[in-house]
Amino acid sequence: MRSVLRQRILKPKDVAVYSGEVNQVIADLIKRIYLLRSQAEDGETVTNVNDLFFKYSMEGVATILYESRLGCLENNIPQLTVEYIEALELMFSMFKTSMYAGAIPRWLRPFIPKPWREFCRSWDGLFKFSQIHVDNKLRDIQYQMDRGRRVSGGLLTYLFLSQALTLQEIYANVTEMLLAGVDTTSFTLSWTVYLLARHPQVQQTVYQEIVRNLGERHVPTAADVPKVPLTQLALCHYATSYQDENFPRAKEFRPERWLRKGDLDRVDNFGSIPFGHGVRSCIGRRIAELEIHLVVIQGSPA
Repeated sequence: MRSVLRQRILKPKDVAVYSGEVNQVIADLIKRIYLLRSQAEDGETVTNVNDLFFKYSMEGVATILYESRLGCLENNIPQLTVEYIEALELMFSMFKTSMYAGAIPRWLRPFIPKPWREFCRSWDGLFKFSQIHVDNKLRDIQYQMDRGRRVSGGLLTYLFLSQALTLQEIYANVTEMLLAGVDTTSFTLSWTVYLLARHPQVQQTVYQEIVRNLGERHVPTAADVPKVPLTQLALCHYATSYQDENFPRAKEFRPERWLRKGDLDRVDNFGSIPFGHGVRSCIGRRIAELEIHLVVIQGSPA
């Protein structure tokens, strides 16, 4: 299954085609931020930024996976999407407790109170949500095919037409990829914004680089990301990254430490591997990087 999926979402050039969809989501995110600022008591402070990034990440990755919008950033979020968010929050809140419960013999589980049952219920909700959206898209594809029309589209269209995965495998993989791409991306964006806010000199440098290389009002695509290397931020594991023997001046926020100074310069590529490495590395890496890079580039001038 992984070998099928990686053909469409693990190569930078394949993920680059989704820049337009992600930029549409970013436009909605920026509108939402300005609306919340106008409603704030001081006219500018937006609280609970991670909730915004959570909804942005969910909307962005779902746009790619389902080839449709969920309405996460609308004033009135569709009820089906609200239920998914609630199920996702429930799953994460019960995850740690249920993992301990999972180690208990099966015959004892009926005696385990709420956490295990709630954990299972949340997963039922996640799969139900995913199945509804997948089925909606597949019905649309089948409708077009039945009328002899040429069908083209993104990931879900490819998976259906190629028949490389069964329908059950499509349900499972799309569900897993959606939930895996939400909190990971949103927390990374939250920390990125936090660190840039705490280090205005770095924020100004990032802004100047964007304006110099892309212009002040340019809407970026995946092709623009290599032109602004300073926005390619990565967070290392907490303990090792704060040790000077591993990273000189470890306690300073210096994103430029990851940049090559020239062709002969060597940056330790394994100094930070948030997506893992090798054949089992995160299959959603390119999607997450696209979402993060484009929103940081567009958010900096704002």
